[in-house]
Amino acid sequence: MASQPKNAAPVVDQVIELDPATIDVTGRVGLFYPEKAEAYAALIARDGQRTPIVVRSNGNRAKLPWTLVAGLHRHAACTMAAMPIRAIVVEGDADELRAIQASENLDRRELAPLERAMFVAAVADAAKRRLQTLHGGKSQQQIAAEIGASERAVKMTERSDSKIDKVQFTPVEKADTEAAAAGKTLSSTYRWSDATAAACGMGVESLKRSLRIYRIIVEPNRDLMDALKNHAVAGNASALLAICGKGNDPATVRAILEWLIAHPEAKTADEAIVALELAPSKGGSAAPAPDAKRLSAFIGTFGRMPLAEKKGALGQLGQMLPAGFEIVEAGSRPAQPHLEAQAKQLRTALQIADNLIGKLRAGIGVEDEEIEDADAVVSAALRAAAVGLSGVDLSKGEKE
Repeated sequence: MASQPKNAAPVVDQVIELDPATIDVTGRVGLFYPEKAEAYAALIARDGQRTPIVVRSNGNRAKLPWTLVAGLHRHAACTMAAMPIRAIVVEGDADELRAIQASENLDRRELAPLERAMFVAAVADAAKRRLQTLHGGKSQQQIAAEIGASERAVKMTERSDSKIDKVQFTPVEKADTEAAAAGKTLSSTYRWSDATAAACGMGVESLKRSLRIYRIIVEPNRDLMDALKNHAVAGNASALLAICGKGNDPATVRAILEWLIAHPEAKTADEAIVALELAPSKGGSAAPAPDAKRLSAFIGTFGRMPLAEKKGALGQLGQMLPAGFEIVEAGSRPAQPHLEAQAKQLRTALQIADNLIGKLRAGIGVEDEEIEDADAVVSAALRAAAVGLSGVDLSKGEKE
């Protein structure tokens, strides 16, 4: 039987049964989705709990005897179903337990980009600390040399370590540098090849994306994440990375997130960027034209005016309009019988066309003569409307 690595967290093979109320669930890495817990509760109530949660035993002075390591939604589901919960007990320090929690979630399901960023950051942080502990707290370049890395790799690691602390680098550059260092750390810790790391979703490019999202969006704005987690943008990595492009100003990033939370109907980050009159991120939509920005500002100001001010503003606007344009109050324009006749003619033509289309969709046979009649009615209505728009009164008649 192969021996376990010295610092691996030993697992007690026996599954135990616990009261969910005896388990402390604070200090979790990921997010909680009530609808997922409700779905699990229904499944567990019917089919039983198939996958145990993971817990650790607390000390005698702890308020609760157990702490949850992995399985937050299963724990909530058993609580909802009023059932005892099956659990496996593990041992280890805080970093090892967080690594177990993160690894289970990364391996178990496809995570939304926002949540994946949180677990990737936890894995990278835990792996880095573990590697430093194993090597007596040595720096990354010393560790790289110790495990036989090439001189070039050592120099690259030295530059990476020094880069992170230099204030002139942007948040994106810092996250990318951290990702490169984390990729090396993970490869060293788990002896991964580049292909293996990429297959696990932990290659350097994947790490860059996740660590940008975590360091720029999640970490500084953790209090907003529960409100943002179900937004369309939270499930769109490209949109989140577009927000990261504004990372030079943390206040701007937060303003974008708050705007998105206030507008759940928004589909893209660029909607927030345009609404806040910010320059778009790389790969985003084009910046609004100056006239569009002026119009947006006018509409916003006009919308906030009381009714009396709106009427006064419209009166001044009327004086500024070019020749041929005017602002007319509803009900003040005299009746125009020829326009009413054209509208009625159009409605009749559309009704005939709609009936014909309905028959064709239903597979009902239509005679050629019926099609020709409908075509004539619609054509006449369209001609009348076109002539009416040119200012000709059709009530005087039209020559055939």
